[in-house]
Amino acid sequence: WHGRVSLIYFGNYSDGQIHIEKIKGLPNSKLSIDYTQNFSYDYFQYNLGIEKRFGKRKVKMFTGLDVGYANQKAEDFKMYAIRDSITNNSVGYDPKSSGLQNQTDSVVSHFKKTSNAIILTPFYGMQFNISKHFFFSAQAGVALSIVNENRKSQINTSNTIKVTNFDLNLSSVSSNFSICYRF
Repeated sequence: WHGRVSLIYFGNYSDGQIHIEKIKGLPNSKLSIDYTQNFSYDYFQYNLGIEKRFGKRKVKMFTGLDVGYANQKAEDFKMYAIRDSITNNSVGYDPKSSGLQNQTDSVVSHFKKTSNAIILTPFYGMQFNISKHFFFSAQAGVALSIVNENRKSQINTSNTIKVTNFDLNLSSVSSNFSICYRF
């Protein structure tokens, strides 16, 4: 049996989307909805594990178990507005009430959340040695995780949600394909 360690970090990932749709059923067809969503996060995961290797010199199989800790800080921001496509003036729009409002933009939701997780990942993999220094490695694993999440609204600060999730999934963190160089 051999020990193994891995660190995974995604820093300042941001995914912003703007959708523009024409409003149906309104007498003025030059109006459109701008829908903006911006999601950003920092993710860190640390794994410790054991693995057993077996097989021939060129092709080796391995199996084992990783135990990990993950921390994620995320922010989710959504905003809607109705804009005149000719003047680009905006009139607020709230999809919850489906009505026009007398404000320029309507922030529908803005949340910040922090998640902490413990992850158990049994895995099975294969390594193919091309040369003394190069090899391909592939592994698949099923991740069982317990996640505690605190989610706080930035609009209504009294709105805080605490959730505990139990997940079982095949994820890109526990399943991978690598081209490696051995020193």
